[in-house]
Amino acid sequence: MREPVTLLLAADLPFVAAAIEPLQTALQPDDDAVALADRAGRINFLAAAWWTRRLRAAVWALADPADRPMRALGIPRAVPDPAGWGMIAIPLNSWRRPGSGRERNTRDPGSAGMVR
Repeated sequence: MREPVTLLLAADLPFVAAAIEPLQTALQPDDDAVALADRAGRINFLAAAWWTRRLRAAVWALADPADRPMRALGIPRAVPDPAGWGMIAIPLNSWRRPGSGRERNTRDPGSAGMVR
């Protein structure tokens, strides 16, 4: 049986759901975590998969996790994100246009968040 995995996914990444399976597949036994990275190698710590046991250990190792950056837990192994699933953050709703995130998703659900 495979060890439990915890996904850390930011709410402002509406197309990141498409990356869940690739993240889980990329997570290997020697990794603590993997995270999506853009073409320049910048890691998105909030588009990541962690072995649950290792994430708990990393959190417990911090004297006080409050207000600490995600990188204090460790640096996940970068997983290429050529489709931009973990990098395209858009306002899901705004006071001017409630539901704008849903509109965008239904217009082009297969776009994986690519903006041209």
